[in-house]
Amino acid sequence: AASWRLDVVLRAIPEATLRRRAGASAITLPATFRRDSATVKSTSYFAAVVGLRHARRAGGEEGLFREPDGSYLEGTSTALVCWNDGKPVFSAGPTLPSVTRTAFLGSQNDRRALTRSLVRSGSLLLGSLTIATPIVRLDGEECRVPEGLARAATEFNDRLANDPSLGTNL
Repeated sequence: AASWRLDVVLRAIPEATLRRRAGASAITLPATFRRDSATVKSTSYFAAVVGLRHARRAGGEEGLFREPDGSYLEGTSTALVCWNDGKPVFSAGPTLPSVTRTAFLGSQNDRRALTRSLVRSGSLLLGSLTIATPIVRLDGEECRVPEGLARAATEFNDRLANDPSLGTNL
């Protein structure tokens, strides 16, 4: 216990993150951009920082990591959930644990390869600061935002703001 330490930093949510909440423009990252530890959260943020910088230079608000086969995994700072004709799914590949994704999905744990067409047919970015945000463009191409997906995102964000069991008011 004598070696425990808690550091707390309080700052405003970045403007770019707040803008992303209205609908995100995502950029596919080069396949060579990989996390050091794909399934374990660590203090190594190199791939996420480089990926987000790459996405912003390309005109996006979030970069999406991929598997070597081209299927999508997750964002640099967000989980990725695809709508899959009304049934939310997330990547079968290696992804970081996500509290926000788990809160959104509840007991659903359906995983599959997230193809480009699946992402473009309706998907969400989920994160503690981003909350639930539809992807409206992928690499500059418009994406669908099905009514059910938009409704699910709005309801989830309302729950995040009002349900004490999910955290504090954002």
